[in-house]
Amino acid sequence: MYDESSNTVSIYNENEYLFVNKKVQFSNPYGTLPIPTRSGYVFDGWYTSATDGTKIESDTIVTATEDITLYAHWRKRNSSTSSIVTKSGNTYTVKTNMYDMDESCKIFICGYKGGKMADFKKCQYNSAGQTTTLSGDIDEIRVISFESLTSLNPLCKEENISSSEWIIQ
Repeated sequence: MYDESSNTVSIYNENEYLFVNKKVQFSNPYGTLPIPTRSGYVFDGWYTSATDGTKIESDTIVTATEDITLYAHWRKRNSSTSSIVTKSGNTYTVKTNMYDMDESCKIFICGYKGGKMADFKKCQYNSAGQTTTLSGDIDEIRVISFESLTSLNPLCKEENISSSEWIIQ
């Protein structure tokens, strides 16, 4: 019978670099596990093997009687935006749906006239879609998404919406 002493969990992130060591008790939950970040990827969880394996969550019960190694699993982020522009006079309502983004993402909606920025709005990610209003003399709207304001790593291809695609009311 196992004596219920503690085990060490070695938690590895991408490229198998040691992320953290943590003590866990047999027959108890793993408890709080770190949530790493990786540019251009979505964290899918901690697993018992670098490929495949069993997913381990904070409420998973420790069943191993020896030290444990957990590996971060990632999937490539496939972010995109899809926007609809409605024009009424010189007011433009931009309804943007965002896909495969997380809450730290920043969305920029920019109105252009003759290739020069005419109006600009910074939006917070919203899984239900973001509605933004621009105004002025604009002939193109660009939707740009970034991982964060500090990194300014683009998440997906810039979406350009020309006036021929606008719904005129």
